[in-house]
Amino acid sequence: MQQRYPDYETVPAGIFYYHVNDPMVEADEIPGEEELQKKIFKELKLNGIVNEDREVINVLDTSMETEAGTNSNVIPVGVNKDGSLRKSSKTLSTKDFAVLSSYVNETILHLGQRMMRGDIGIAPYELAGHTGCDYCEFRGICHFDPKIPGFAFRRQKELSEEELLCRMRGADET
Repeated sequence: MQQRYPDYETVPAGIFYYHVNDPMVEADEIPGEEELQKKIFKELKLNGIVNEDREVINVLDTSMETEAGTNSNVIPVGVNKDGSLRKSSKTLSTKDFAVLSSYVNETILHLGQRMMRGDIGIAPYELAGHTGCDYCEFRGICHFDPKIPGFAFRRQKELSEEELLCRMRGADET
């Protein structure tokens, strides 16, 4: 974006996962228009990471500007009564967005290089009892089986967000 608009400072607003679906609102009785809209927003709420800059938050959800002590109906952010962000808010600083972006770009580059060298082995991850196979549409044809010698999951250690960012910063500095 900076290349497209060189006269403006561009900052990331967020990274979101959005499951496109037609929300179904369950209710014991027919809700009023305002209540129905709140329930629909809750079903459609974006999931991901938001830039912690209040200007950015206020652009993403205009109701956050005036309603201290609430959670956003649009983004994963909440505001305490004193106006500070709630601990449950999923936010990163602009600097940490740059670290994340750089790490992702480096990872994509290295994966592409490995694939070009022919390194396309089957090596799904395992993290907290879940594996990449749980979500893979090709598991019926890849024949990965950890009981067969030579097959093993890449065991991932659960890390806090801060630990992940520290590792990414370390990778960013190399």
